[in-house]
Amino acid sequence: MSLTLATERPHRSIEQLIAENALRAVFQPIVRFADGEILGYEGPIRGPAGTALESPAALFEQVVEQVAHKARGVELEQAAARACIAAFAKLDCPGLLFVNFSAAAIESGLNARAAPGDLARESGLEAKRLVIELTEQSVIADADRFGASVRVLRASGSQFALDDYGSANVSMNLWVRLAPHYVKIDRFFVSDIARDPLKFEAVKAMVSFANASGDCEAQAKEDAKGFALLELSDFEHGLQ
Repeated sequence: MSLTLATERPHRSIEQLIAENALRAVFQPIVRFADGEILGYEGPIRGPAGTALESPAALFEQVVEQVAHKARGVELEQAAARACIAAFAKLDCPGLLFVNFSAAAIESGLNARAAPGDLARESGLEAKRLVIELTEQSVIADADRFGASVRVLRASGSQFALDDYGSANVSMNLWVRLAPHYVKIDRFFVSDIARDPLKFEAVKAMVSFANASGDCEAQAKEDAKGFALLELSDFEHGLQ
């Protein structure tokens, strides 16, 4: 199941896409394994349909090509978040909205007095329904300083999550320091879990630790046996 709010547009630069509000949101449900109830939606962003910039990867690759510093990338992330939040509120989707942010975008927004909770309220969405996911590519040079930023983020009313735990820069160190409300386990650990006992044990350990700090979510499509093993691991939620 997916919900989308989109309009066809010709190819443009990243600057034009941002200026003309041409980014569009696509929503992927997060369900509770026990009964299939929708907890909320993840909100990946897309460029104009049918163009070279339709995928999120293409959008951010274009930023790297066009601008030699990170400011434009942060601007794209913030524009994507606004588009996603506005579409989510307009569609009146139930539950929580999970939106990706890099560490740089989180800190930049807070410094500009544009906390995620404020972005939510601008669109008429309760701040507590917005969950900011720290992307796995984020490099955090000063964990203590970033921890202070996360506390400000929480104070704005929003929740906090780690994305793709177990990959790239998302470590146990960050999990302990930042105490997220939610942790999304990287799909590597979930894919083919029914045929890999080591992955099963790793996931069990992650879920056990999550019981002390927040919730875990599985990020992969699995067969019936795989889902059964995830339930045995005490997983509550997963992306469909």
